[in-house]
Amino acid sequence: MRTMTVEEMVMKGEGCTLIDLRSPKEYEKGSIQHAINLPILDDTERGIVGTIYKQESQEKAKITGIRHVSAKLDKLVEEVSHLAKNGNDLVLFCSRGGYRSGPFVQLLNSLGIESFQLVGGYKAYRQYVLDYFENQMAKDHEFIVLHGNTGCGKTEVLKKLSDSGIPVIDLEGLAQNSGSVFGFIGHSTEAMTQKNFDSILLNRLLTLKYQRVFIESESQRIGNVTIPKKMHQQMELGAHILLETSVENRVNQVVADYCDGYEEINESLRKAINDLTKFLGHEHIHFLNQLLDNKEYHLIARDLIENYYDPLYKYSIEKYSYDLKITYDTINKVTDILAEYYSKL
Repeated sequence: MRTMTVEEMVMKGEGCTLIDLRSPKEYEKGSIQHAINLPILDDTERGIVGTIYKQESQEKAKITGIRHVSAKLDKLVEEVSHLAKNGNDLVLFCSRGGYRSGPFVQLLNSLGIESFQLVGGYKAYRQYVLDYFENQMAKDHEFIVLHGNTGCGKTEVLKKLSDSGIPVIDLEGLAQNSGSVFGFIGHSTEAMTQKNFDSILLNRLLTLKYQRVFIESESQRIGNVTIPKKMHQQMELGAHILLETSVENRVNQVVADYCDGYEEINESLRKAINDLTKFLGHEHIHFLNQLLDNKEYHLIARDLIENYYDPLYKYSIEKYSYDLKITYDTINKVTDILAEYYSKL
């Protein structure tokens, strides 16, 4: 049996083509980033085999599984053979025990399609992820944390820094959520799972290993996911930079982030505004909905900045002492200052 450990797979990085043989539901809950799902058993078939395993016998479950797999085996081999043409190492995995990946990897190699079974499967990879964040991450990374009130352009600054070749991590982009009740707007409609977020974040961190990294200040929770505890602690220990600009600039940035370019934005905005009722009261929400009916996006943004966001984040802004404060008129000024700051570290 040709095998590869999780550590070896991580070291090879993009040199591996990863094939997840688990069912679609297992894959959706969490997989290794960039893994391709080629289910040996679909969700229904896996349920049937699992029931037989629990209620009857392991042997009968295996025979039932073989019967389901044999009907699709030629197609699976054809798909893997096609993937093998890119020249990468083929690494196949299932959940843990190898009942799905082991026999299939042996078959592929007997047919001349060189492939590896991932030792311990997805569960071994998941443990590697958890161990990395718990024990290794703080040794590999230092963070430069950008702070600023809503609309000061932190995400835009990160993008410009990244475009100029400076290491950044866009947590909101990885989480597919910008935080707060409006955070889902402009992102994928598919909710990010914690396991997939951890995998994507790990991959990004390993790409930037041993480098100081710009990152945006965040609470530990972003949308449906949380930043690993040790990483959030490491962020708090980093250098802290405060960005400041005019309310007018912030209003324009908020409108650009949440309103521009979306044809059917109003209902998403209305849902988010209505979710603020317990904070702002019914009368205030009614007023904001009237502005929304008239597409007065700039007035809505200014109102929310002054009456909701600034009071909400006042403490989190004031609790830090800052290594650098930048008051700016244009984003380009910020990126120039930060690039110079980074070069001196």
